[in-house]
Amino acid sequence: MFRPIATSALALILGSGAALADLAPADVWANIERSLADSGTLVEIGNRDESAGRLVLENVALSAPPEAEGSFVMTIPRMIFEAQTSDQVRSTIEGDMTMTGRFTDPSGEESGMDLVLQMPGNETLSSGSIEDMRHVMMVPELRLTGTTTDLDGQTPLVLTMNGLQGSQAIRLRENGGNEQDFSFTAESTDLTFAAAQPEEGELPAQNVEANLRIEALALTGTSVSPGDGTSMDTDPAAALRAGMMADLSFTTGAVAGSFASDTTNDLGESEQGNGRFTAASSDFAVKLSAEGVEIAGTGTGMSVTTEDPAMGMTMSYDIAEAAMRIAMPLLASDQPQPFALRYVLDRVTLDDSLWSMFDPEGQMPRDPASLNIDVDGKLMLTSDLLDADQQMAQTPPLMPLSLNVNRIGLAAVGATAEVTGALTFGDDPTAPEGRLTGDFTGVNTLLDTLVAMGVVPQDQVMATRMMMAMFARPVDGDQNRLRTEMEFRQDGSIFANGQQVK
Repeated sequence: MFRPIATSALALILGSGAALADLAPADVWANIERSLADSGTLVEIGNRDESAGRLVLENVALSAPPEAEGSFVMTIPRMIFEAQTSDQVRSTIEGDMTMTGRFTDPSGEESGMDLVLQMPGNETLSSGSIEDMRHVMMVPELRLTGTTTDLDGQTPLVLTMNGLQGSQAIRLRENGGNEQDFSFTAESTDLTFAAAQPEEGELPAQNVEANLRIEALALTGTSVSPGDGTSMDTDPAAALRAGMMADLSFTTGAVAGSFASDTTNDLGESEQGNGRFTAASSDFAVKLSAEGVEIAGTGTGMSVTTEDPAMGMTMSYDIAEAAMRIAMPLLASDQPQPFALRYVLDRVTLDDSLWSMFDPEGQMPRDPASLNIDVDGKLMLTSDLLDADQQMAQTPPLMPLSLNVNRIGLAAVGATAEVTGALTFGDDPTAPEGRLTGDFTGVNTLLDTLVAMGVVPQDQVMATRMMMAMFARPVDGDQNRLRTEMEFRQDGSIFANGQQVK
């Protein structure tokens, strides 16, 4: 919901003087205006009062340009800049700031927000030169309250951050724009929201309340603004080609949350549920540039519990680690470009209440399950993915050239599967060339267990084993260790363990 114009403006305001200050307060604001303009933000000032060593601005409105998708306006009641020493300026913000946004995505769906931002006791000390400034900021408490709006209705929310502090260094570029390095930390962050969805068609009425607490939040990063008038909000492809870049890293300590729901069933009765979740730590990183986008994240020590009082059931599961990474190009090129995907669920453990639903007698191994997907390759991108017309196109402008299956692994209920290999693609992406190798253990034992449980009939298992025999062979004569070697040839034929199957 927060467009880039909104987040860039907020990042600047969090530091008051977070965009280059000189020794004089007026020079600080002049450079703030320049940095805002570099991000594509329009600035209007209701009143300006300047005296020796002091500048006061009132009713400062920051808004998205007319050509932006949707609208965003942030109003700051009062900004005060005061010279402290010959080489330092102190900046503060007074009053409640308001943020209003209305957005329409490419599919025509509308969303919006009406928020109030409060930062009592905020202070920023800026020093250095006009070309290279450093800002140190402190915000004892930040409060963001209001509502967000989408197709499901309005959602009231409250965000509170305690002990927010950070630093920001901003350097002017010779050809315009600026470069930034920043670091922010918060001792604790609390978020609460309540969503109400009225009955609509076959969808029942539902109310949901949720709470989230984050300890030891930290945000670090670097960014480059080209300063040529392009912005990620109006023309992201042009902005990236002009040199727009962002490299952000977000980490947390312990995370804990809870939710409660109240749904009205077909009989008009209330059905309630609740849940809670925790995590020991997490990290999230985003890199964005003309070379593409990379998104990566990891969570450790996660635990989820849900309760359904009406059915008298409590279910929970634990995940030792969950991780993901996606890297892909965004801009069209006549040269091959790399892509990568990684997804990991490590040591997923289900509690006995979940196991008892489908294995009440405990016949299946209940060892922790794991999933690992790691693939990469190269592709041709014939048009920009950031183009709004392409986002609505039914066929993406992607042509795969190669795919490396570094690992696709699954371990669960006593069985394992490991697949590796590599494929290349010609003009027809449905006819690859290359080889994939799969190693499987415990499959026959699992089938026997399913028959003993009565889950799978014996005749279906026999048919399954006959099919497996066509594509897999025992390793060293062990029927519980199977291997499949799939060869894809240029003429479109496919061989399994040397036997043609297509």
